[in-house]
Amino acid sequence: MESSNGMAKKSATKKKRRSTNVPDTLRGFSVQATRLVYYLLGASLDDVVSLEHLDDVAVEQADGHVVAEQAKSYKSSNPLADRSVALWKTLRNWADDVSSNRLVPETTRFVVFAPGASPGGLATGFASAATTEEANAAVDTARDTLTEDGDWDVSDTALPEVKAFFACDPMKRAVLIKNCQVDTDTSGLDDSLRERLAAKLVGEDVLDTVLEYAHGWVKQCIDEDLERRLPPQISVRSFIAALTEFVRTYDRRSILRSVGASISDEQVAEEVSYRDYVRQLRLIELDDEEILEAVNDYLSSVIDRVEWAENGTISAAALDSFEQDLSRTWRNRRRQCAIAHANRTEVEQGTLLHIDCMLHDASLDGLTTPTSFVRGSWHSLADERTVGWHPAYDTLLDT
Repeated sequence: MESSNGMAKKSATKKKRRSTNVPDTLRGFSVQATRLVYYLLGASLDDVVSLEHLDDVAVEQADGHVVAEQAKSYKSSNPLADRSVALWKTLRNWADDVSSNRLVPETTRFVVFAPGASPGGLATGFASAATTEEANAAVDTARDTLTEDGDWDVSDTALPEVKAFFACDPMKRAVLIKNCQVDTDTSGLDDSLRERLAAKLVGEDVLDTVLEYAHGWVKQCIDEDLERRLPPQISVRSFIAALTEFVRTYDRRSILRSVGASISDEQVAEEVSYRDYVRQLRLIELDDEEILEAVNDYLSSVIDRVEWAENGTISAAALDSFEQDLSRTWRNRRRQCAIAHANRTEVEQGTLLHIDCMLHDASLDGLTTPTSFVRGSWHSLADERTVGWHPAYDTLLDT
């Protein structure tokens, strides 16, 4: 079966129709809405994807090509069986569309989506027809299968649908059949969406979160169009922009990652020689190895702070709030330490306070931060003398 891979955007000169399900009565379209997201994830930026407008789901592109999909949700009956009302209603809808020129069969790919369904012989024949001759042969086979002694052998419900399909212009009908396909993908609706999201380089760890956001964003767009009594239509460009913005703020910001810049021996030596946060550590008698670790944490935090601020990941206000929270934490723990360890020496009290603060876990603007950044931020405050470890740190640093 030949089928066009192009998808078309709506044309101002082409007559549009309201779907058989008007927006007022639009309900129970979870499968269709999910397929709308599916096409939004795979279409080009200039495409427009609609719900219950040209079809259950449709994709339109500027070059005139269209994907018109009928999405079938079912529990017991097989929508692709030879005498299925759902199958013939689908074919009748498409026949009406091409007869009225609402859809151009030569530039439309007709898709019936019925996950897990078992195509009968007629649906299989239609979907496999790749030429006009094969399409006409499939139609003839369908006529023979559905008649007995010259009468239609179908249910009363299916009969008007069958008659309408066979009444369609034979040339248009042949092109319709040649360009139709059956999709019974059983991988699961969300699995298909995850594959398309992964293809857009969304991190594996946030696939489900981004997918949940995509569903919610699309539903909001659908609801807004329905409230305005308009057929839901979403441009791929706006969808991708919304998704990109969400990924930027969630995937890249849910966990702040350290820049990981290298720190030279010269930088470390310079810090050790004169910085107040290093002097503070010496007041509580930390050894050289612990001081070097502190210097690395401090320098790393400075680099991260500058990088995150410059690339817009965090704001100056968020950094100020973060440091204020650390200062409040330090004041509370300093009082607790003085009371709980009143019988200890001042060096021991300072050491215990330092350990307690270094184990503190803090977020920045609601985002998880590297532990080295939190430790380095403590040292930054110690360098400013906003916090200190030894009970008499301020006096001792002035001597």
